[in-house]
Amino acid sequence: MKKSYGSVFLLQLSLGVMFVMLGIAGISGATEGLGGFTNDLDKMFGGNNGTIEVVIASIKLIAGGLLLLSLFS
Repeated sequence: MKKSYGSVFLLQLSLGVMFVMLGIAGISGATEGLGGFTNDLDKMFGGNNGTIEVVIASIKLIAGGLLLLSLFS
């Protein structure tokens, strides 16, 4: 059975790659772009050790991994 690679496939692929990259950037401590947003969110809730940043980055990484895994399974 031949699998079609249409626009839905490309959208899911690009979102999966984006989430994985944002998750890696968040875990590595990037403070530019969306990393700055998570820094501000962390400060708003009184955290100063980056707990919220790591949690959000982990969720992004898992979501991206699941999107990519569902494409090729």
